[in-house]
Amino acid sequence: ALAAALRVPVSTEPLPIGKLSTIVQVFYAAVQLASLAFGFSLESIAPFDAFAVAAITLASWLAYGLVLAKAMSRAPSR
Repeated sequence: ALAAALRVPVSTEPLPIGKLSTIVQVFYAAVQLASLAFGFSLESIAPFDAFAVAAITLASWLAYGLVLAKAMSRAPSR
């Protein structure tokens, strides 16, 4: 959305870290919901599981931020 607003051409190809982030987030949510539904404890992995998901998500944000920054550095100035 930012690239479109600034009219900066950006490749829309998904990055592997973005795909990994999505997979990890879906798995995390599924495990959390399953623990509530079936009554098993996640004490042995909490809160480290949340920190791991957050770290992967942050890495994805940074990777896509780099894609935007590279596109902006190549865009012609107005």
